[in-house]
Amino acid sequence: MIRVFLLFLSLLFLINGFSSNCQSFAETINRVLASIGNNLITYSDYLKFSGEIQDKNSAGKIDEKILKNLIEEKIMLEEAEKLMIEVDDKEIEEAVKDFMVQHKLSPDTLKLQIKQEGLDNTGFLKIMKEKIMVSKLINMQIDSKIFITEDEKISYYNKNRNNYIHIPEKVEVKAVFLKLKESATLTELTDLKRKALKVTKLLRDGEPFESILEKYSDEPLKSQNGFLGVFEKGKMIPQLDAIAFSMKKGEISDPIWVQDGAYILNIVSKTREVYKPYEWVKDEISNIIYIEKKDKLYNEWIKKLWEKYSVKINLN
Repeated sequence: MIRVFLLFLSLLFLINGFSSNCQSFAETINRVLASIGNNLITYSDYLKFSGEIQDKNSAGKIDEKILKNLIEEKIMLEEAEKLMIEVDDKEIEEAVKDFMVQHKLSPDTLKLQIKQEGLDNTGFLKIMKEKIMVSKLINMQIDSKIFITEDEKISYYNKNRNNYIHIPEKVEVKAVFLKLKESATLTELTDLKRKALKVTKLLRDGEPFESILEKYSDEPLKSQNGFLGVFEKGKMIPQLDAIAFSMKKGEISDPIWVQDGAYILNIVSKTREVYKPYEWVKDEISNIIYIEKKDKLYNEWIKKLWEKYSVKINLN
């Protein structure tokens, strides 16, 4: 809703703050920010649209996004009028009811709010009518041209299946842990690397995991029977996660070095991720595709309107 009441407050402040220079004030308010053909958009129009209260530090400053929205609203309304889009009293009445429900307003509260914002009922209904006209225009030029096929939805589902994981992939992991001393010498580090390679070979050659664990592993895994845990993908230490989820059940990893030492992983079990069935998510996918198509069509259409109505912006 155009906030005339806020405009009044902002103008009052500017008058009080700049009373010593009325000419400067007038120049600020009447400053032309943009033109739509022969129609001009001034700083005063911008204030009405944005509902901003300007202080001496922000007076004259323009939010380009708000200005762009103002321009687009004006050119869409002009296009709707040119196409002679009609709105009857019943549509306006229904729109007012929806507005009251949305903002939880009683009839009396609505009247009070309209009055506080410097409008009368006629002015308010005019605003509602214009919004319906623009809505009808968008429906005619954009919404009615959007079609979504079943093939498009299935294709989106297949390309974005990772967004629809129902049960994540998991691995159960045991490991031998070889701890690196905090102030290890180069010789100690070399010895530990040799030990890690030896342990890996023994495990791959079929030596029982429990005996290797007992003989070579350091704590805390040694006293935990080597049980590292059951993990969803992405929940382990990154170095371990990348390797563990690339392995198959029963495989033994190469030594994986982290800050504290080396892990040699044994994949005990592995479960694949389970995806939500297409039927569960097809409506969600339809909404996503609809929004993508609408944004694309809208941007193309509004660009043509800017060109059609010779929009020029002047923020210098």
